[in-house]
Amino acid sequence: MATHLSLLCCVGTAMARTGGFPAPDEPLDGGGLAKARARRIGRTPALVLRSPAQAAAGTAEALGIGAIAEPRLADADFGAWAGRALAGLHGEDAVALGRWMRDPQAGVPGGESLDEVRGRVRPWLAEMAERGEAVLAISHAMTIRAVLAEALDLPGAAVMRFDVAPLSLATLSFHRGWRLQQIRAD
Repeated sequence: MATHLSLLCCVGTAMARTGGFPAPDEPLDGGGLAKARARRIGRTPALVLRSPAQAAAGTAEALGIGAIAEPRLADADFGAWAGRALAGLHGEDAVALGRWMRDPQAGVPGGESLDEVRGRVRPWLAEMAERGEAVLAISHAMTIRAVLAEALDLPGAAVMRFDVAPLSLATLSFHRGWRLQQIRAD
């Protein structure tokens, strides 16, 4: 039997919505919470995993789904910029912010690069390939990009061009290799 892996992007937080780097303990904002409560994902698979971040936990709760925290699904570590707005960072370190804006896959100062996130999700993805069942994983845009890059053997620069909207769903299947089935934003 093939593995079907659905990657649901968690709802944004106030920091993400206004232009900044969310902190792992930042909760969903009111608008995001309402959107998550209205979202329908169909039949819930037996295995539902989520990032340990508050936004992923809040998304699962708003959807009415019990989900197991999986550390490898955490958002990229934003280092010293976690919980900070872009406007403030521009005033403090415009050079570093400009470097990140030109090459976001390189990561932020003291944080994780896309390649480091790929390295973290690689063994998890291999485990999911062996499951032979449907799995739902609630995570973050950067982590979903890393999973897609790893599963489909894509260069990091390519997946950085993917817009991964809050509550969008990317579906992969594994049968002798990963295949992208669909990407959908409802």
